[in-house]
Amino acid sequence: MKRLKRTAGVLLAGFLMFAPPGTLIFLFLVILGLVRNVWLVVGGVVCLVVLAIAWLLRKKRAQKL
Repeated sequence: MKRLKRTAGVLLAGFLMFAPPGTLIFLFLVILGLVRNVWLVVGGVVCLVVLAIAWLLRKKRAQKL
């Protein structure tokens, strides 16, 4: 089960990394339609962006050392 989760995570990450912007916008709208709470979805996206920036900065700082 652990291997299946890891494989699914890698496939999802690969898709999101190489997906065209239109696909990401469409997925955002689908999630928005399912959740029906704009602020919840926007807050989640903002949190993901902040985490991604923090991860990139930490990775860059580790490479300098």
